[in-house]
Amino acid sequence: MTITTTTGINAFDRKFYQDLASKAAKYHREMYKGVLEAIPMIQLNFNIDSYKKPIFGASEGITGGKPGVLSEAMQTAKSHKVHGLANVNAHLAWDDEDIMNLGPQFVEQKAEQLSEWARQGVISVMKGVYSEGYNSSIVGQGELIADGIQTNATSITNLDGTNSALVAAGDVYKALVKMVESIPFRYIDGIGSVNLLMNPYFYSMANSALFTNDSGVTEWEQFLRFYKSSDSPYKVGKIFFSDDLALVGGTDTVGTDSRIMAWVEDPAIVERAYSRGFGIMGEDRNYANGVDQMWTVKLAGCVHDANGVSFSDQITF
Repeated sequence: MTITTTTGINAFDRKFYQDLASKAAKYHREMYKGVLEAIPMIQLNFNIDSYKKPIFGASEGITGGKPGVLSEAMQTAKSHKVHGLANVNAHLAWDDEDIMNLGPQFVEQKAEQLSEWARQGVISVMKGVYSEGYNSSIVGQGELIADGIQTNATSITNLDGTNSALVAAGDVYKALVKMVESIPFRYIDGIGSVNLLMNPYFYSMANSALFTNDSGVTEWEQFLRFYKSSDSPYKVGKIFFSDDLALVGGTDTVGTDSRIMAWVEDPAIVERAYSRGFGIMGEDRNYANGVDQMWTVKLAGCVHDANGVSFSDQITF
């Protein structure tokens, strides 16, 4: 819609807010090359605070021979896991002066603010929801109020067999293989592949001179030949790169350290859960003839079975 110095605050209608909410949800899904779309999603009942996931174990009671109703019924082990959800909020405020000063850029500014909100939603799925959000270094501020996927992933250490300082030829290949094969094969059988997330610096180092063999093939290329293009029972699926999502803020340094996350794309193993979609929760007039708004989404990153999700310790080169 067109914003002028005369239409003022009252010009904003429901469609305007719906459009902004749709943009934020799209940002959330597609940021970081769509990594969230490689994590199964569940939409829960509106605004509930927890997600009770049923966990089914092995079934017993299959018999051979002549069938009969008097045989003992099959039994399946069952338990559950409860995940807490929390809101990720964005407080927006403006008045007539903001509209006059920004003119047509006003809507762009609000879209940018909601984009940052959506970005922190992605980070919160991976790393947990913090009461004061995340700072520019991706360090959670305040109290952790809902877990993220990496919070409950299995920690993989000593990626080269001794430690995670990859300083010798062969170390990158060993590290990648260990991350993929850290997930038991029974979790992959039937699903087909393991997804990987890492920071771009790892990719650069994996293709550097130190990790290039005499034939000119890098250890990264060698790994992909065996685990993506061959008949290996361990298959690599989607590969994503992100400093924000792969590194641990406040601990890792961009351009120096690396980490790798591996997971099986199965809702029985890992999910992102939402009980409130991206949208405006409420608004009120402020003292400057403007509007205060609260936008929110309620979510959690849920690991149901940590055997199917791995996160490395700090990797150095």
